[in-house]
Amino acid sequence: MKNILFLILIIFGHTTFAQAISRLNDYSLGEVSVVVFPFGMEYPVKIGRVSDSGELFLQTPTKLEIDIPADIKEMSMTDLNSSIYFKCDDPLGMSDVKVIYAGPIALWTKDDQYAGVLMPVSDEALVPWVEDSMSNEPIKASFFQLVYVETDIELVYGATCKSTLNTGSGNLVSDYLLDLSLVNGFNWIEYDLESLISYQHEGFYDPNTVETSVLPNRVNITSVRPDSAKMKWVAKYF
Repeated sequence: MKNILFLILIIFGHTTFAQAISRLNDYSLGEVSVVVFPFGMEYPVKIGRVSDSGELFLQTPTKLEIDIPADIKEMSMTDLNSSIYFKCDDPLGMSDVKVIYAGPIALWTKDDQYAGVLMPVSDEALVPWVEDSMSNEPIKASFFQLVYVETDIELVYGATCKSTLNTGSGNLVSDYLLDLSLVNGFNWIEYDLESLISYQHEGFYDPNTVETSVLPNRVNITSVRPDSAKMKWVAKYF
């Protein structure tokens, strides 16, 4: 049964989509590659393309098609708790799970120019918070990130952990529910901001003032397919 499950994950987790999974708005860049830089700007990894008309195709590879020096790969690799967006107070074994955070999703031209970024979210109104969580408030929605796993075995990780924030007037505890199944190659992770909480604290720039911030205090962190109906691909062009 486990072997069957592993085969299913391989088939559905790393698919080349012959049909476009989205069409980008206000698109005028021509055909470009979709790349990530998990190993630095010198080693772009292609994960898809955008057509002249703005249709997005993903081709997330199961194995790297470029040679990465062993020392660069080693420096890029971190444990799962350090790679996911929301960090747990207690890693709960995540320090044994090694992954590489892929970083921003870039639009890359034929002459090697960084022309824009893609931000997969379930609601475009979440984008300002994804770009700058210090200056903007989140909403109940999801955002998505890409990580790379270099292993030939299926890594299944399920746990509930907590994160504690000292607000100055007490501790605010958030719950993160993890249900991750990671296989060799690139894996998409969804962060579903299920609930939010407001709290007061001293001003970031003036400690004599009191400010109110909003924090996600219950987040579901799960594996997801890149053609999920929840994923809306928001493009920002340079």
